Amino acid sequence: MKLSRSKTALVVACLFFVPAVRVQAQSSGNQNVLATSTAVVPQLIKFSGTLLDAQSKPIATGPVGVTFALYAEQTGGASLWLETQNVRPDENGYYTALLGAETSTGVPMELFATGEARWLGIQIERQPEQARVLLVSVPYALKAGDAQTLGGRPASDFALANASSVPPAVGASNSGKSDSVSAAGASSTSVSKNSAPPVNPNVTGKGVVDHIPMWDTASDIVDSVIFQKSSDIGIGTVTPAATLDVNGKEDIRDTLTLFPKGTDSTLAVSGTAFKIDQTGKVTFVSTQTFPGASTITANNSTEALSVTQTGTGAAAVFNVTKSTDTILKAELNGSAVFSVGATGGLYDSQSIYTQGPILNNAFEVSATGAIFTSNTDTGNGATAISASQSDSNNSDITFGVNASTASDSGVGVKGTSGTSSINGQGGSRAGIWGDSGSNGIGMGVIGTTDDGIAVLANSNSGEDTTIPTLEAVNYSSTTGALVFATLSKFSSCTIDVNGNLSCGGAITGASKNFKIDHPQDPANRYLVHASVESSEMMNIYTGNVVLSANGAATVQLPSWFQAELADFRYQLTAIGSFAPVYVAQEIQDNQFKIAGGSPGQKISWQVTGVRQDAYAKANPLLVEQDKIGAAKGHYLAPALFGQPASQGISNAQRPNLPNRLKAQQGKANR
Repeated sequence: MKLSRSKTALVVACLFFVPAVRVQAQSSGNQNVLATSTAVVPQLIKFSGTLLDAQSKPIATGPVGVTFALYAEQTGGASLWLETQNVRPDENGYYTALLGAETSTGVPMELFATGEARWLGIQIERQPEQARVLLVSVPYALKAGDAQTLGGRPASDFALANASSVPPAVGASNSGKSDSVSAAGASSTSVSKNSAPPVNPNVTGKGVVDHIPMWDTASDIVDSVIFQKSSDIGIGTVTPAATLDVNGKEDIRDTLTLFPKGTDSTLAVSGTAFKIDQTGKVTFVSTQTFPGASTITANNSTEALSVTQTGTGAAAVFNVTKSTDTILKAELNGSAVFSVGATGGLYDSQSIYTQGPILNNAFEVSATGAIFTSNTDTGNGATAISASQSDSNNSDITFGVNASTASDSGVGVKGTSGTSSINGQGGSRAGIWGDSGSNGIGMGVIGTTDDGIAVLANSNSGEDTTIPTLEAVNYSSTTGALVFATLSKFSSCTIDVNGNLSCGGAITGASKNFKIDHPQDPANRYLVHASVESSEMMNIYTGNVVLSANGAATVQLPSWFQAELADFRYQLTAIGSFAPVYVAQEIQDNQFKIAGGSPGQKISWQVTGVRQDAYAKANPLLVEQDKIGAAKGHYLAPALFGQPASQGISNAQRPNLPNRLKAQQGKANR
């Protein structure tokens, strides 16, 4: 019986265990000997159920391959254990299986040792897994596998470690006393192997509960200054407020190393803002002062001094004042690389305030804060402004240049290339060049927006029809390498280096043509054909067949034919002479039969079918559609209906685009 779907009904789930048995035997010398058999915990789960087919009828044929799997969740997640068995149901579909019987180790007892819920999944061969069944209390008896241990350790680990002295042998010499006296003494002083150690009657003293004792003499114990309250230790205090609470002065004769935990401060002074956090960063009190004439030196690649303003007020991040001469100077290897005169100061974390301009031949900061730069260098790589960011952490989003404008019509960064014409040897000008500098997956230019156009390309190429507004080039020689891709949560479209367009959705247009070099004049002409249109999502298949001696033939179609298509239509044409050929048998098992012709006659056939694949079913073709939203009342091709371009759907959906393009073009030309 071919199963399209199976159900499994849970009848009972239980475990069988054989406990350890203690056996008492009588030896020939009437001595009792205890022997313990090896404890055996069969790691098998007896499971019973009923197999039902799609019509809820019992499956009475077998064997049937069934996979049993244990999970920690009712749905989803990976299996913790699984095995496949051949199940033989009876005439009512009832079966019983011992889970774990396929291996010598059975079901791992560790699965039930924690007491967490376990779910059993059952899957018939070539069928999806059925709803999982919660295992109830009995399977957790696998925990009894460690019943002979305590905390996972054998009982021998808890035997008393005291080793008492062995009594002297009977008859041995004992300071001149008789053997009988020695024997009696041995009997009275004999101590069992596991008895407690003897009490020292000479130790005296008294103490207070929770105080750690100390020896003040060789035989006397008194309280020390160390006090323990739960897990807290106090020295000089009986009310410790931390794991270690010391009341008094401390001297540390060697290095003190602190090991921070989490985000707690490594060192802090109670009642003040001073602290050293878990990363070693120091926070000072607001009135902190430092001695003068000091030098801060960095002995590695990091900065010698870094000052950051975290507040929102107008106070300076770093303020140096002096009546004359230089008030701030930075040096590199003994040479000044930056300085500010006595008439200016350094404020904020990202700007320079000055009462007058800073000016030299290459760099200028005006009194209003504007920055100008020029560079007269020539040659490949000449640069007017160079900015770099050295953070190499791949998880950090950093910026080499970050520019912004507050104007709605402003441009954060504008790049303009030279106005000279391109020479005859090739080359190009670029307003902005983005280069990821990466051999992996890098992005030369990224455009983002919350509600707008992330990347806008404008062109005013005039009559030159060979210059595209947007051009994407991939120099890869690998077949199938992508040149362009659009991605969304719904689908995608790609164009590869071979010019192949691949889209996961529909491709629509006024016409779908193919255009190739003309086979008779490929250098000067094109050959263009239009595609066949239909109101149905239809495929067409054709072929020729030669009739057999009885004037019939069987046409074999691909194995996927009936899975892809339905609602078949046929057309037969006899070649050479008339013949009343007809379809003797419609498509079954991916083939159809032709009859009614002459032996050896050639017949041309055509079969069309309507698509029934998953995509076609999910996206049925709607032949007549109403225009909605901004498209209503507008045209795909307004000129064909005597309407102006403003009546086009593209303009209706983005009404401000034409004016915005003109404005941007005007600003760019200034």
